[in-house]
Amino acid sequence: MPVILSENQMRDVMHQVTKYHGWIKICGEISARLEHFITGYEFIVDTWPEFKALVVRSNRKSLQLQFLEPSVNIFATDTGALRDLLQNNDVIDWSRKQNFECVDTRLMSVVIEVMKHHQVSISLGSTAVFLRVTEDTLELKPVPEGFTLKSLKEDQAKMVDAFWNLRREYSDDYIQEMIRKLPSCCLYNSEGEMVGFAITYHYGCIGMLHVLEEHRGKGYAKVIMSHLAFKCLQKWQCVSVFIDPKNTRSIKLNEAIGFSLVPDLLFIAIKSHSHPKL
Repeated sequence: MPVILSENQMRDVMHQVTKYHGWIKICGEISARLEHFITGYEFIVDTWPEFKALVVRSNRKSLQLQFLEPSVNIFATDTGALRDLLQNNDVIDWSRKQNFECVDTRLMSVVIEVMKHHQVSISLGSTAVFLRVTEDTLELKPVPEGFTLKSLKEDQAKMVDAFWNLRREYSDDYIQEMIRKLPSCCLYNSEGEMVGFAITYHYGCIGMLHVLEEHRGKGYAKVIMSHLAFKCLQKWQCVSVFIDPKNTRSIKLNEAIGFSLVPDLLFIAIKSHSHPKL
């Protein structure tokens, strides 16, 4: 019978799942819940204490930030256990649209199979590879002479949002909350002009990197990202970025400061778009 995890059980899960592929997003969501960065997530396993599948679900009513859409994240070491968990009506309400944010390609066939069983239309969304860095591999780039690095301020959220290619209604509220609760970096030149910035998402990955056009090609992005990674490594054992696999420039940038590609791990978003037929 499915079990909704308590906070102590969530901590146990974090220690267990890091032995397997596909753990990065799940651990980030658990950490966000435990540290109260984001509330409104429930973590459900097929059995306890021995589990083979985990579903993270959220809904609009329980999410305190309007920007965040109700979503599902999954983790499994056994596809049969995941299939049974997704089929359980107490776990997933298939009468509503479902947004699976990051599905390991190894588990895609199960999710699509269950969606087809419930006669919902399916679309595949964005694809991402994950890279991660540790204290041992991070190459911290020096801040140029006369430049300063500071954390972003909450009143800069709208400015950050204006440069974000994923911005939509209420996204500035999300950014403001992340600036308030999590590490960020903003680089200023010797004249006090902002050069660029990056923030930490609620699930622990860093990104939203932006360097103003007139300052590009000078290595400032590496400075910003390496120092933000350093800040985050004071909180976590490793820090990750997620990148479109076609964005080779961004991949190379992060590899240059010590990030390495997590092998054989590719995430794809899957969405359902209609109610099942009656």
